[in-house]
Amino acid sequence: MNEFTAILINFGALLLKIIPILIGAVYLAETARLWLGRERLRKLLMGSGSRQGIIRAALLGAAVPFCECGAFPIIVALLRAGVPMKVALTFFIISPMVSIPAFFFLITLFSLPMALLYLAITVSLGMIAAAILTRWAHEQDVVTRL
Repeated sequence: MNEFTAILINFGALLLKIIPILIGAVYLAETARLWLGRERLRKLLMGSGSRQGIIRAALLGAAVPFCECGAFPIIVALLRAGVPMKVALTFFIISPMVSIPAFFFLITLFSLPMALLYLAITVSLGMIAAAILTRWAHEQDVVTRL
């Protein structure tokens, strides 16, 4: 088997793994938007303000085990619902970095304090990155038309 055939086989295997995740994420995002409605979804995620929205987005991102491919349809649904960009980006950045199965794996592999340290660092970095990207987007006059 040559290298090109191996690449095609690996690409096909990866595609078969990503498609169900993508379909599930789109289904989840559209179901939440239709079931809750835009305003209720926004209020549910935002709470009483932007800070609470960022914390809730971080918790949602940590609880939903999606890669970037699966998190993208959810961020689009959040932005369509009127969630501020900083909150949506917090979810988008944290979701691929943190997952509940990985957290339990870290507990068994290392210890609970190490897993909590990893969680604290990744969530903090995700929030910082979302704040920086949001500021940059406003400076560059990025307009989201969803």
